[in-house]
Amino acid sequence: MNAIFNEILKTLIRPKQELKDSVNINNQMLAFVSSKNNIFRVFVQGQ
Repeated sequence: MNAIFNEILKTLIRPKQELKDSVNINNQMLAFVSSKNNIFRVFVQGQ
């Protein structure tokens, strides 16, 4: 009974962690893209 309950808990917890990881990756990508855009804007304005 305990083993089944543990498996259920694992499957409930795991997707939350994966979701958190993917949100972190998305935020890092957005930060990277926005910093690239800022560099590009500065470059274009400097022309």
